[in-house]
Amino acid sequence: MPRNNPFADFTETDGDLLVGHPLIPVDGCTCQAMAVIADSVARRTHTLALPAGYDLLSANDRHHYRAKAKIVAQIRKDVAVLARAQRFPKLSVVRVTAVLHPRDKRHQDSDNVQPTVKACVDELVAQGYLPGDDERYVLSTTYMLGAPVKGKQLVLHFEPIGGTL
Repeated sequence: MPRNNPFADFTETDGDLLVGHPLIPVDGCTCQAMAVIADSVARRTHTLALPAGYDLLSANDRHHYRAKAKIVAQIRKDVAVLARAQRFPKLSVVRVTAVLHPRDKRHQDSDNVQPTVKACVDELVAQGYLPGDDERYVLSTTYMLGAPVKGKQLVLHFEPIGGTL
């Protein structure tokens, strides 16, 4: 098996789960979510993973505007640190896939994390990693549920369409 294949370790079990990759928790993950994750990694996407247990904003939250502003500011600060630490490249045009790894296997709306995703993308624009966040630079944003992890986690995959700047 060639060394450059990041999914050479995957084995299929029960026709529904993929296991074996050390970086992606897949217990209970649907085939569709795993296919998107596998496809995005194979295409050399750039991943930004907020730590498990991180306080995420939800579309269902009803925070006072000042409390929400504090949370958004903290998310943006942490995204700037993460991007700088992993040497996130400057990208031109991207597709974003937001994978929410919930706490448990209960049904959830994967797109409820949209306010958190927006704060993350806004900070990447502010830091110069993306030229903008309108339809010219972010072609689409897809929301998916991944495998449950302790504490909940949001992982953003940025697929470059137009290369890097």
